[in-house]
Amino acid sequence: MPLRNLLFPRALDDTGAMTAAMIKAKRGGSKANLQPIIDIGIGHIMTKQFRLADGTLARNRPQPNTLWLDDMFMGVPAIAQMGKLTGERKYYDEACKQVLSFAKRMFNHQKGVYMHGWVESMTEHPEFRWARANGWAFMTEVEVLEVLPENHPMRPQILQLLREHAKGLASYQSGSGFWHQLLDREDSYLETSATAIYTYAFARAINRGWIDAKAYAPATLLAWNAITTKVNQKGQVEGTCVGTGMAFDPAFYYYRPTSLFAAHGYGPTLLAGAEVLTLLKNKKFEINDGSVQLLQMIMRKAFLMGVRPDAHDEYARRHQPIWDDLAQVLKDHGVSNYSIFLDRDSSRLFGYVEIDSEERWASIADTDVCKRWWSYMKDLMPTNADNSPVSTDLQEVFHID
Repeated sequence: MPLRNLLFPRALDDTGAMTAAMIKAKRGGSKANLQPIIDIGIGHIMTKQFRLADGTLARNRPQPNTLWLDDMFMGVPAIAQMGKLTGERKYYDEACKQVLSFAKRMFNHQKGVYMHGWVESMTEHPEFRWARANGWAFMTEVEVLEVLPENHPMRPQILQLLREHAKGLASYQSGSGFWHQLLDREDSYLETSATAIYTYAFARAINRGWIDAKAYAPATLLAWNAITTKVNQKGQVEGTCVGTGMAFDPAFYYYRPTSLFAAHGYGPTLLAGAEVLTLLKNKKFEINDGSVQLLQMIMRKAFLMGVRPDAHDEYARRHQPIWDDLAQVLKDHGVSNYSIFLDRDSSRLFGYVEIDSEERWASIADTDVCKRWWSYMKDLMPTNADNSPVSTDLQEVFHID
C-alpha cells in the first residue's frame, strides 16, 4: 500500500487495519510517534468515510449505498481499539453499533454466515457467502470482544453473534480442514486465507472461553493442519484468493485466481499459528477411537480476602448456605470445589477454587446475582468501589496429585 494512502486516506482499505495495528503498538509500549497517523485514520473512519443514513459504514461501489462485509474489519477494530486506548465510551458504542448494523442486514441466522454484499436499492439480495469476507467479520467479532468492557450493555449481543457465526462456519468446513471459496458451494475451490482467519478466530475464542472448546477445538486443529500443507519450502503461502471486489453472480468468485503474492494469506497464517500454539499449551487432547478429543482441564486459583474481626461468625452464617441462584451461576461458569477458609487470628480469608476458563471466571462479576451478593456482604469485608471484595491472587508454588 502506498504511504500516501495512509496519510491521505480515501477509503477504509487505506487506513482501517493499519490504524488498529498502530493503536495496538502504542498500547503495547511502542516508542514511535504513531499518534499523528492514528489521528488521521480515526478521523477518516469516524467522520469522513461514506455511510448510510443510519451511520453504517458503506461505499458507493459497485452500486450506490453498498455494504461490503469486508468493511467490518477495515473499520470496526480500529474504533474498538480507540476505545481501549482512550477509555472513551463513544468508541465502544460505535464499534458495537457497526457490528450489529452489518449483522442486521447481512447475517443469515438460519445458516449462521453472512452474505458478501448488500445494496440498499435492491429488493432482493443475492447471498453469495464469500469465505474471506466471512473471515473479516469473524475476526472483527473477536477483536471487538477482546477490548469491549465486560459490563458494556451490547457485549452479550456481540458474544451471541460470535457464537452463532462460529456454529455456522463450523458446519461448512470440508473434510480436508479447509473452507470453500463460496462457503456453501462445494464445487468452488478450497481457499487458504479464509481457513487461516477462521483458525485464528476459533482458537482465540476458545482460548478466551467465549465458545465451547470441546465442540470447536478439534475442528480448529484440523484447519491448522490443513494450512500447514499450503506453506511451501520457501515459506510462501499457497492457495490464497487475490484481492476481490463484489459481484452478484457465482462465476466471479469461482474464477478469482489464487496467488503466492496475495498478502491476505500471510498475516492470518501467522496469527493462526500463534493462537493455536497457545491453544495447545493450555489444552490437552487425546485420540479416542480415532478421533481428536479435548481432555477436561482444571485450573486452580487461590486468593486472599479479609473480614472484619467482629464479623467472623456472621460471615460464616451468610455462607450456610449461599443463595441458590448464586450457586447455579458459579456452576454455569465452570466453577467447582470452591472453598473459603478463615484465619481468626489475622481475619484473613483464604479462597480456593477450580475453574475451566479464566474468561468465564471473570465474567461472573458481570452477573446481577454476583453484584447483589457483593452488596449483601460489603458491610463485613474490605471492598472496592464496586462493592467487590478486596482480593489478592496467590501464586502456586507446589502441587501434587
